[in-house]
Amino acid sequence: MLFEARVIDYDYQDTNQDYHQDFDYQTRLADSFDEHSRLGLKNPNAYLGNPINAFLFVKKFTIDWEKNVEESIKHKQTQVTTEFNTQLDRLRIKLPDEEDLTGSVQAILRLQDMYDIPAKEIAEGSIGGLNTGELNADACFELGRIAYEDGDYYHGFHWMAIAKERLDKETNKTTDMTEILDYMAWTAHELGNDKLALELTEELIELVPDHVRAQNNKIDFMERVKKASNVTSRVKRDLTNTTHYVPKPTPEYNSTPELQSYKRLCKGLDVKPREKMSQVVCRYRHNNNPRLLLSPIKEEEVYRDANMVLFHDIASDKEMKIIKSLAIPKLFRATVHDPTTGKLIHAKYRITKTAWLDDRDHLVVDRVQNRIKAVTGLDLDSADALQVANYGIGGHYDPHYDFSTRDDDDTSETEKRDGNRIATFLLYMTDVDAGGATVFPIIDVRVLPKKGTAVFWYNLRRSGKGIMETRHAACPVLVGTKWVSNKWIRTRGQEFRRPCGLTEDE
Repeated sequence: MLFEARVIDYDYQDTNQDYHQDFDYQTRLADSFDEHSRLGLKNPNAYLGNPINAFLFVKKFTIDWEKNVEESIKHKQTQVTTEFNTQLDRLRIKLPDEEDLTGSVQAILRLQDMYDIPAKEIAEGSIGGLNTGELNADACFELGRIAYEDGDYYHGFHWMAIAKERLDKETNKTTDMTEILDYMAWTAHELGNDKLALELTEELIELVPDHVRAQNNKIDFMERVKKASNVTSRVKRDLTNTTHYVPKPTPEYNSTPELQSYKRLCKGLDVKPREKMSQVVCRYRHNNNPRLLLSPIKEEEVYRDANMVLFHDIASDKEMKIIKSLAIPKLFRATVHDPTTGKLIHAKYRITKTAWLDDRDHLVVDRVQNRIKAVTGLDLDSADALQVANYGIGGHYDPHYDFSTRDDDDTSETEKRDGNRIATFLLYMTDVDAGGATVFPIIDVRVLPKKGTAVFWYNLRRSGKGIMETRHAACPVLVGTKWVSNKWIRTRGQEFRRPCGLTEDE
């Protein structure tokens, strides 16, 4: 995508030479596109791992492109513009689209809510203490507009309020105040604040007295305010600051005690201290397996009741690089089972891309899986294929179990044949600049992603009973990108490797 953007940048600069009108403006525009693609190609992961860069990059090649570039050349039919449009049509399929734009905005809003980051702080260029670059009024407005069109009126209003504030301070105006006020007024109405909607509409009419829609809206808002005042007395609001005009709804992440715990753990709050975790220890593990005798694995206990441990340096950089390269062409948006229909669907609570690999794909996949077998002591013949997952900006997975909790009637064919998922092996294949932890809300455990380290736990007791404390979640990636690989091990074949105990709770 970055390469295609760079090619188009060069072609647009060539096309720009064909114009004489507005040459300075077109040159500045071309330079702006060139800067984004150049910086992105220099270090793609670092550049697009910054949520603001990702949003601005997508915005440049969607909204800005349509508004500024396509409009500027569509009426100029020359050989250069014809060749440019031909090249553009060829590369467009690999460029960002409206869905990517909405996704980049949703990611920023998700990070705001999960990590309690004020919109103003993001606009000023700071996320989680990291410098992410300042946003101009136009970028803030587009964040608000897209949130509004997605039905998120709360975030939509506040980002437009910040756009209004920043536009007032801009010497070279980047957007239109009338458009900001128009959206703000209607968003305030959608949030139930018709008095504010009326005030903003009157401010808009002062700027554009013949604004027909604003005039009509003013009449409607006046009627609504009058009717409301006749029904009940309203609580007076502080209207001195636009960011306090509307009440904040209960965010998604505060809707249940579990999600509140999930949020706190992602922020690093209420994490159980290691010294209180049943006297956890570290050791070298080889299981008397010839593969590990000369090179035992460094093991660190995390939570004894689920045999939860960390295996450090269990995969090499070269091995993880090969696994990622094998997965990239196969990546697709992750799906979940719809409990009502039983079909696979996309869900907002799981934002990631996944691919599946088996030992026939490459010798390295076979080697890593044999190492998993050696260190866990479990049989992998019935295990799921190796799942590789990529979490981009805001990528997350809300609290869930890895084992099936479905009734016998709903059991999948795979589960009937190979049994439930007895254990999970989760390998982190990248470090993450900020966010992206794996958290266990019931036991207040948080595991930070560390390249080459794997976290392993049992999902089922020896009896086959689910270990409820293993309910876990993937925190949103704040800055950076997160690659992991999962190996879900099933019960078939473990009869003699992990036999039943004397009690149900062993």
